[in-house]
Amino acid sequence: MGGYRVTTPVRTLYDIVNCARIAEEHIFQAVREGLSRGMYPPRDLAK
Repeated sequence: MGGYRVTTPVRTLYDIVNCARIAEEHIFQAVREGLSRGMYPPRDLAK
């Protein structure tokens, strides 16, 4: 039986930071927008 793999917004940020293919300005924008939209609490980014 198959299923879907899901991720979290914080895990997605971690992945794009570590892939080194995304411009830094886009990463900062994603962090700001995610925080302002309540997608994750700031403490989750400190991990």
